[in-house]
Amino acid sequence: MLRLVRVLDIMGIVFEKFPEEILQLVNLRYLAFSCTSTSGLPIGISRLWNLQTLIITFSLIRSGFLEIIPNVVKFPCKIRKLAISECVVSRIFLTTLCGLPNLEVLKIEYCVFETYEVGEAEEEEWEITEGDEFRSLQFLSLRYYQLEEIPCDIGDIPTLQEIFVRECGASVVGSALNIQKVQKEEYDNNDLKVLIQD
Repeated sequence: MLRLVRVLDIMGIVFEKFPEEILQLVNLRYLAFSCTSTSGLPIGISRLWNLQTLIITFSLIRSGFLEIIPNVVKFPCKIRKLAISECVVSRIFLTTLCGLPNLEVLKIEYCVFETYEVGEAEEEEWEITEGDEFRSLQFLSLRYYQLEEIPCDIGDIPTLQEIFVRECGASVVGSALNIQKVQKEEYDNNDLKVLIQD
Protein backbone atom coordinates (compact mmCIF):
# COMPACT_ATOMS: atom_id res chain seq x y z
CA MET A 1 0.00 0.00 0.00
CA LEU A 2 2.82 2.42 0.86
CA ARG A 3 4.17 2.15 -2.68
CA LEU A 4 1.04 4.01 -3.82
CA VAL A 5 1.85 7.07 -1.67
CA ARG A 6 2.19 10.20 -3.81
CA VAL A 7 2.67 12.88 -1.12
CA LEU A 8 5.04 12.55 1.85
CA ASP A 9 5.60 15.53 4.15
CA ILE A 10 7.70 14.61 7.19
CA MET A 11 9.36 17.98 7.82
CA GLY A 12 8.37 17.72 11.49
CA ILE A 13 10.90 14.89 11.99
CA VAL A 14 14.64 15.58 11.74
CA PHE A 15 16.53 12.52 10.46
CA GLU A 16 20.22 11.93 11.15
CA LYS A 17 20.57 10.33 7.73
CA PHE A 18 18.39 10.01 4.67
CA PRO A 19 15.67 7.39 5.34
CA GLU A 20 16.40 4.78 2.66
CA GLU A 21 12.84 3.42 2.90
CA ILE A 22 11.64 6.49 1.02
CA LEU A 23 13.38 5.21 -2.11
CA GLN A 24 10.79 2.42 -2.37
CA LEU A 25 7.94 4.92 -2.72
CA VAL A 26 8.31 5.06 -6.49
CA ASN A 27 5.02 6.90 -7.03
CA LEU A 28 6.01 9.91 -4.91
CA ARG A 29 5.32 13.26 -6.53
CA TYR A 30 5.90 15.44 -3.44
CA LEU A 31 8.59 14.86 -0.81
CA ALA A 32 9.43 17.14 2.12
CA PHE A 33 11.89 16.11 4.86
CA SER A 34 14.66 17.40 7.10
CA CYS A 35 18.03 15.78 7.63
CA THR A 36 21.23 16.62 9.50
CA SER A 37 23.42 14.31 7.43
CA THR A 38 26.30 15.90 5.52
CA SER A 39 26.32 13.10 2.93
CA GLY A 40 23.34 14.51 1.02
CA LEU A 41 20.86 12.57 -1.08
CA PRO A 42 21.59 8.92 -1.93
CA ILE A 43 22.15 8.04 -5.57
CA GLY A 44 18.95 5.98 -5.45
CA ILE A 45 16.89 9.19 -5.41
CA SER A 46 16.86 8.89 -9.20
CA ARG A 47 14.44 5.96 -8.80
CA LEU A 48 11.76 8.43 -7.75
CA TRP A 49 11.15 9.31 -11.38
CA ASN A 50 7.65 10.72 -10.68
CA LEU A 51 8.98 13.21 -8.11
CA GLN A 52 8.01 16.79 -8.99
CA THR A 53 8.45 18.65 -5.70
CA LEU A 54 11.40 18.19 -3.33
CA ILE A 55 11.78 20.19 -0.12
CA ILE A 56 14.92 19.47 1.96
CA THR A 57 16.90 20.75 4.87
CA PHE A 58 20.37 19.31 4.94
CA SER A 59 22.89 20.78 7.32
CA LEU A 60 25.32 21.09 4.43
CA ILE A 61 25.01 21.14 0.64
CA ARG A 62 28.45 21.44 -0.84
CA SER A 63 30.95 19.39 -2.81
CA GLY A 64 30.24 16.18 -0.88
CA PHE A 65 26.60 16.37 -1.88
CA LEU A 66 27.55 16.44 -5.55
CA GLU A 67 29.99 13.58 -5.23
CA ILE A 68 26.91 11.46 -4.57
CA ILE A 69 24.87 13.24 -7.25
CA PRO A 70 27.58 14.17 -9.79
CA ASN A 71 25.21 15.39 -12.48
CA VAL A 72 21.52 16.04 -13.12
CA VAL A 73 21.08 12.64 -14.71
CA LYS A 74 21.13 11.34 -11.11
CA PHE A 75 18.54 13.92 -9.94
CA PRO A 76 14.85 13.09 -10.55
CA CYS A 77 14.41 14.74 -13.96
CA LYS A 78 10.77 15.72 -13.39
CA ILE A 79 11.55 18.03 -10.44
CA ARG A 80 9.45 21.18 -10.92
CA LYS A 81 9.69 22.72 -7.45
CA LEU A 82 12.69 22.75 -5.15
CA ALA A 83 13.01 24.43 -1.76
CA ILE A 84 16.14 24.29 0.37
CA SER A 85 16.71 25.89 3.73
CA GLU A 86 19.31 26.26 6.49
CA CYS A 87 22.19 25.08 4.34
CA VAL A 88 25.61 26.13 3.20
CA VAL A 89 25.11 26.20 -0.58
CA SER A 90 28.02 25.79 -2.95
CA ARG A 91 28.45 27.29 -6.40
CA ILE A 92 28.67 23.75 -7.82
CA PHE A 93 25.25 22.91 -6.38
CA LEU A 94 23.68 26.02 -7.93
CA THR A 95 25.27 25.16 -11.27
CA THR A 96 23.69 21.72 -11.01
CA LEU A 97 20.30 23.30 -10.35
CA CYS A 98 20.68 25.37 -13.52
CA GLY A 99 20.70 22.17 -15.54
CA LEU A 100 17.44 20.75 -14.20
CA PRO A 101 15.23 20.89 -17.32
CA ASN A 102 11.81 21.12 -15.63
CA LEU A 103 12.62 23.27 -12.60
CA GLU A 104 9.98 26.02 -12.42
CA VAL A 105 10.13 27.11 -8.76
CA LEU A 106 13.32 27.55 -6.74
CA LYS A 107 13.19 28.70 -3.11
CA ILE A 108 16.37 29.27 -1.10
CA GLU A 109 15.73 30.24 2.52
CA TYR A 110 17.99 30.84 5.52
CA CYS A 111 21.03 29.67 3.58
CA VAL A 112 24.52 31.02 3.26
CA PHE A 113 26.66 30.77 0.17
CA GLU A 114 29.87 28.81 0.52
CA THR A 115 32.72 31.30 0.72
CA TYR A 116 35.93 30.97 -1.17
CA GLU A 117 39.11 32.94 -0.85
CA VAL A 118 40.15 35.57 -3.36
CA GLY A 119 43.54 36.78 -2.20
CA GLU A 120 43.02 37.54 1.48
CA ALA A 121 39.31 38.31 1.20
CA GLU A 122 36.40 35.91 1.31
CA GLU A 123 33.77 36.27 -1.40
CA GLU A 124 30.17 35.05 -1.52
CA GLU A 125 29.09 35.08 -5.13
CA TRP A 126 26.68 33.22 -7.35
CA GLU A 127 27.97 33.43 -10.88
CA ILE A 128 26.30 31.96 -13.93
CA THR A 129 28.85 30.79 -16.45
CA GLU A 130 28.31 30.07 -20.11
CA GLY A 131 26.29 26.91 -20.53
CA ASP A 132 24.52 27.29 -17.19
CA GLU A 133 20.88 28.05 -17.73
CA PHE A 134 17.54 27.56 -16.06
CA ARG A 135 15.41 26.36 -18.96
CA SER A 136 12.02 26.52 -17.25
CA LEU A 137 12.44 28.66 -14.12
CA GLN A 138 9.45 30.91 -13.48
CA PHE A 139 9.73 31.82 -9.80
CA LEU A 140 12.87 32.51 -7.77
CA SER A 141 12.51 33.15 -4.04
CA LEU A 142 15.41 34.20 -1.82
CA ARG A 143 14.78 34.62 1.90
CA TYR A 144 17.45 35.61 4.40
CA TYR A 145 20.07 34.47 1.90
CA GLN A 146 23.59 35.68 2.63
CA LEU A 147 24.70 36.47 -0.89
CA GLU A 148 26.48 39.47 -2.42
CA GLU A 149 24.10 39.72 -5.39
CA ILE A 150 21.88 37.82 -7.78
CA PRO A 151 23.66 37.16 -11.10
CA CYS A 152 22.42 39.60 -13.75
CA ASP A 153 22.12 36.67 -16.19
CA ILE A 154 19.11 35.47 -14.17
CA GLY A 155 17.16 38.20 -15.96
CA ASP A 156 17.88 36.54 -19.31
CA ILE A 157 15.85 33.44 -18.41
CA PRO A 158 12.95 33.71 -20.89
CA THR A 159 10.49 31.86 -18.65
CA LEU A 160 11.22 33.88 -15.47
CA GLN A 161 8.13 35.72 -14.23
CA GLU A 162 8.90 36.66 -10.63
CA ILE A 163 11.79 37.23 -8.23
CA PHE A 164 10.80 37.36 -4.56
CA VAL A 165 13.37 38.71 -2.10
CA ARG A 166 12.64 38.60 1.62
CA GLU A 167 14.94 39.50 4.53
CA CYS A 168 18.04 39.76 2.34
CA GLY A 169 20.80 42.35 2.30
CA ALA A 170 20.63 45.63 0.38
CA SER A 171 23.00 44.34 -2.32
CA VAL A 172 20.69 41.38 -3.10
CA VAL A 173 17.67 43.71 -3.23
CA GLY A 174 19.59 46.14 -5.44
CA SER A 175 20.64 43.41 -7.87
CA ALA A 176 17.03 42.14 -8.14
CA LEU A 177 15.77 45.65 -8.92
CA ASN A 178 18.61 46.15 -11.42
CA ILE A 179 17.66 42.92 -13.22
CA GLN A 180 14.08 44.21 -13.51
CA LYS A 181 15.28 47.61 -14.77
CA VAL A 182 17.53 46.08 -17.44
CA GLN A 183 14.70 43.83 -18.60
CA LYS A 184 12.40 46.85 -19.02
CA GLU A 185 14.89 49.23 -20.60
CA GLU A 186 16.94 46.94 -22.81
CA TYR A 187 14.49 44.17 -23.67
CA ASP A 188 11.15 45.95 -23.31
CA ASN A 189 10.13 43.19 -20.89
CA ASN A 190 7.57 44.58 -18.46
CA ASP A 191 6.37 41.17 -17.30
CA LEU A 192 9.15 40.36 -14.80
CA LYS A 193 7.89 41.14 -11.29
CA VAL A 194 10.28 41.79 -8.40
CA LEU A 195 8.75 41.62 -4.92
CA ILE A 196 10.75 42.91 -1.97
CA GLN A 197 9.78 42.19 1.63
CA ASP A 198 11.79 43.21 4.70
